[in-house]
This record gives sequence, C-alpha cells and structure tokens, in this order.
Amino acid sequence: MGSLEAISRLAGKVYITQFFRGTASPHLQNYSVKPEEFAAVIDACGMRNAKQFGAPIDAFNAALQYNHPIVVVGSMYMLGELHEQLCARGRL
Repeated sequence: MGSLEAISRLAGKVYITQFFRGTASPHLQNYSVKPEEFAAVIDACGMRNAKQFGAPIDAFNAALQYNHPIVVVGSMYMLGELHEQLCARGRL
C-alpha cells in the first residue's frame, strides 16, 4: 500500500498546501510541489477528501475547525512554517 492510499483511508480530510509561498526568496518555491500539481495526483488516486490551500497557515486554520488530531506530512520545511502556530495552540 502506498502512502497516499493509507492517508486516504485514515484521514477524514486532507489539506494540500505549499511551503515557501510568497517568501522574499521565490526560488525557494522550487523545493515545494505546487498544490494544484499534487491535487491532480491525489485526484488520479481516487481521493475525494482533499482541499487545496495557498499557504500552510490557511490549511492549519481550516483543520482547527474540527476537533480531530492534525497530522502534518511532507517535509520539515512545512513543519517549520507551522511550528510557531502549533506551539501557540498547544498542538506540538
């Protein structure tokens, strides 16, 4: 079983975003897959519970609307962008 298949079965909702978006160093965005590209892969895998967000903090805030565990996957860069918010809300 692949990672996407496992996530699809276990997650009620999947939020797709991109790190380094809108930074002072646009070249850093090359290290992140664009949400729309990843959404196409997810759609091809049959996942229907995914939603795209422009920034990690937007996806995080949307996830907070539900009283469920939040799992951040992808990279340490993604976690780095959310670290302060996760600590402030007691989620880390």
